[in-house]
Amino acid sequence: MLRSRAARPIRTKALTIFAICLLSWPGSCPVLRAQSPEEGQISALRSRWIQTLKAKQLDDAMALYDANAVFYSPGEPPTAGLPAIRALFKTVMASYDSDINMQNTRIAISGELAYDSGEYQEVLTNRQTNAKLSIKGNYLAVLHRTAAGQWQIVQHMWTMRPAS
Repeated sequence: MLRSRAARPIRTKALTIFAICLLSWPGSCPVLRAQSPEEGQISALRSRWIQTLKAKQLDDAMALYDANAVFYSPGEPPTAGLPAIRALFKTVMASYDSDINMQNTRIAISGELAYDSGEYQEVLTNRQTNAKLSIKGNYLAVLHRTAAGQWQIVQHMWTMRPAS
């Protein structure tokens, strides 16, 4: 395919403007920005959370939460404290199999606090009836760094809408 010489300067200008935009907003393009070690720790915590849910590892899941954490489920009152979150997870893990995929859109860290937010898609399979429910939504996890330097979830919030 032959391109006209007149189209080249326009294409070059467009690419230059695009590059300037990307460079002027550091962190706006995760493909171009390397993840910091702390962001890597938070990403690893999210991966462990997914693994523990899928594998129904209740104790390992609870180790990711602060003792005073609050879990916000859509349309439900907040679940506060590790014993209450444990009871919620125990019920969910006994009732459903989860196939969840989470796509992070942002991690931000400020001192001893951080947040991880993004989108998720999940298929819940009722263990008694084998009925499947597809949902999607957004998540937000607020984390704090412990005295030992580990990140723990202190607030975990979910939105939910039917998957299309």
